[in-house]
Amino acid sequence: MLLKINVRDSTIQKIDTALLKVFGRSYAIRFPIDPRTELDRIPRCKHMSYEQLEKVAHCSHRDVIGACKSINGCTTYDPIKKRYMVYINYSDCDSLSFRRVRWTTAHEIGHIVCGHFIELIEAGAPDVSPSDVRLFEDEADYFAACLLAPLPVMDRLGIKSVEEIHRKFLLSWPASEYCLSDLKRYQTGDTFYPYNAGRILKECRPILSTELRSPSRSEIRKLDDFLYYS
Repeated sequence: MLLKINVRDSTIQKIDTALLKVFGRSYAIRFPIDPRTELDRIPRCKHMSYEQLEKVAHCSHRDVIGACKSINGCTTYDPIKKRYMVYINYSDCDSLSFRRVRWTTAHEIGHIVCGHFIELIEAGAPDVSPSDVRLFEDEADYFAACLLAPLPVMDRLGIKSVEEIHRKFLLSWPASEYCLSDLKRYQTGDTFYPYNAGRILKECRPILSTELRSPSRSEIRKLDDFLYYS
């Protein structure tokens, strides 16, 4: 997940616009960003946990994972109603960390922001090629990294270790390692952050908060209160 790898310029422009809406709301921006809040702001988009889907569809947890083709989450799009539905796996039986759930949520937002579903419909593609899948996944990961651990903010805060990213931005260890690698490349000019959003972040006052922390398993179950049915 190296930034600016396999990400189209047109997609970067869409991501830049989306990030402007997030980071342009206030001069003082609090981190870590809660992607659930951003998911709730997307027009014509609802969300549901895997556990809720099990009850609605009267099927097993394994069936839901199979239907979504992911243990983490997925998004569907109704071209008639022009509506998105995001499914996120909050189940502790899969040992998914709170940090992984945060990344998955941001990743699914990325698919919407990048316009992947509309792009496929306009292209009239009956199937998605493996190369398209990889491209879309890379672009969604790019957005997730830009949202959850912005390079300009990490640079301003003097982040120097994987542990700092893991603790301060609530990312998983693998994601933290990738972001530290990207930070080093950003500092040497080998990669960049979307221009307009980056300009705002360089001028903002980032605030690190300890309010968002890794919850216990019982608290994770309560996260379902945020989700609702379509």
